[in-house]
Amino acid sequence: MKRIISVVLVLVMTLLLCACGNGETAGSGNNGLQVGFGRELIMPEGTVRIAGGGVQDRLSTGFMDYLYVTCVAVTDAAGETVLIFSQDLHNTNEGYVAPVKEAISNETGIAVDHIMMSATHTHSAPAIATGSSEGISEYRVLHKAAAVKAAKDALADRSAAEAYIGSTQTEGLASVRHYLLSNGTYAGSNFGDFSSGSIVGHAADADGEAQIVKFARADESKKDILMMSFTVHPCFNGSSDNTVLSADLVGTTRDYLEANTDCLVAYFTSDAGNQTQSSRVASENRTTDYTEYGAILGKYVIDAMPGLTKVSGEDVKLKSQTCTANTNKDKVSEMLDKAIETVDAYNTSGKSAADPLVAKYGFSSVHEARGVVTRSKLGDTLSFELNVLSVGENLSFIFAPYEMFAATGMYIKEKTPYDMTFIVSHANGEAGYFPTEAAFDHGCYEVYISKCVRGTAESVADDFLEMLTQLKNG
Repeated sequence: MKRIISVVLVLVMTLLLCACGNGETAGSGNNGLQVGFGRELIMPEGTVRIAGGGVQDRLSTGFMDYLYVTCVAVTDAAGETVLIFSQDLHNTNEGYVAPVKEAISNETGIAVDHIMMSATHTHSAPAIATGSSEGISEYRVLHKAAAVKAAKDALADRSAAEAYIGSTQTEGLASVRHYLLSNGTYAGSNFGDFSSGSIVGHAADADGEAQIVKFARADESKKDILMMSFTVHPCFNGSSDNTVLSADLVGTTRDYLEANTDCLVAYFTSDAGNQTQSSRVASENRTTDYTEYGAILGKYVIDAMPGLTKVSGEDVKLKSQTCTANTNKDKVSEMLDKAIETVDAYNTSGKSAADPLVAKYGFSSVHEARGVVTRSKLGDTLSFELNVLSVGENLSFIFAPYEMFAATGMYIKEKTPYDMTFIVSHANGEAGYFPTEAAFDHGCYEVYISKCVRGTAESVADDFLEMLTQLKNG
């Protein structure tokens, strides 16, 4: 009898271990694609420094709406699992992301390289990357606990699902941030001077786009999961004089969709590096506030959902690659002292103190001076990680550790071997801007503060496409 009990116990333990393969929570099963959702609040408990307002120091005085960390867990029939995070934060600086991924891995058993962590890039969230700033050390502790909880909830929530994909143009809502003037020069909607000529075109002619992935779940007691990625820069509430926390249009779009569909929503910022809502090109839509803007974006998604197509296959595959780019040393050797003086004046006394120095030393703006200071602290090369993911035969994702320009995103979407490559920027690191060749030709804010040399955007885009091709070919 004792021997029979022992054998039964061994069999039970073996079955439990199989059900929890790779350290995952039991319940993922072996029934095809399994998808789950988890979300936690990441609101600070006190005053914090806010990221995304240039070089001025912004301390929070309240909030406009809530910040969340969201996790989508995807597991295939073989038990391969990936956790995909979207966070209402400005960036995914390695300094805070690496410990969070390690904590998630320790608690769930999911390998660190199977955890994709991105930020929506709101300019009104705690400056979590700067650990020494006011309130941020405590905020990092709160954020890590919330991310771990979201991952556990997503794993526990997994159930059988089928994937559907589609996209729609959001014309008039996302426009290129730099405009060609009649005199042949370029100006930026946020930082440029339009007095030298009328607008005659764009630096890259890109309409906005919404990409949609819907996981329809068989269990009627569970809501479907909607992932969407917009070519829109979330900076309505990110001005340097704004001191209230906000998820920006990210939150309002998400709220609108969840109120008007039977879906749980994860929002991702796409190829939005040279796009913004504050365009000088006339558009009725861009005169709205961020809550109305979110509703407009949400309606685009809802209108597109009946046309989504089912993804063939359900295997989950990942590929990662470390890349190295040469750093941009423009003006560092001859202008560093002048740049430091200019940036210090701005940090100490604001724009009125910095502008005379900008004019005196020939900088285009204080942002160019800031770029010189930043690049002076870099080595000769910059390393970063690229990640690609596929779900089935038609759907792929890329996770870019930088702010991608719209023209780069258009190139990848056109050349991809998949029916859809869902672009996620500000993911798994923060290498800053990778401006396109056209941007370098004419000069702009992103070029002035870019860490990498001309051609990096195009080279990395080709790296992504090669990785996708390798993934497609097994």
